[in-house]
Amino acid sequence: MIRKPSLLNVLVAVVTLVAIAGGFSSFQRNRSAFERLDFRFHWENSVIAVDSVDPGSGAAKAGLRPGDRIWVVAGVPASEVNGLKKSLRRTGQAVPLIVNRGHQTLTVIYLAPKLKIDYPYLFLTFTGFLYLSIGLFTVFRRSRGESLLFFFMTLMSFIV
Repeated sequence: MIRKPSLLNVLVAVVTLVAIAGGFSSFQRNRSAFERLDFRFHWENSVIAVDSVDPGSGAAKAGLRPGDRIWVVAGVPASEVNGLKKSLRRTGQAVPLIVNRGHQTLTVIYLAPKLKIDYPYLFLTFTGFLYLSIGLFTVFRRSRGESLLFFFMTLMSFIV
């Protein structure tokens, strides 16, 4: 005999899927913060203009200076670069940049900084998914009011 899903089970599934989608979106946004650059820049007429360089960083060691204008990143014109952080990470550690400084054009080998992984955030994310899976297991194993209350408590823990 096939059992019809109750309205309560459908509601739990929908709320859970919405929370998981929001969780993955938040995780992707925070994961991109692990990748960082050691210089500030802005876009100026399809060229990357360097605003400042962190002292002692890979960009400073490579010779990148404030006021430099980056024309080419790893063989790709700056106007075609989508997401500078991702482009510098994708090409590897040593990335050739063609830079205009005043009236001269230079090739600078940029060393991308290491990832800055937020381990406490990853631990909390794992714990949230663990709580959610325990709550889902409990609510679908038993359909009593107490298990539903426990599920919503684990769902709130996941969201936090």
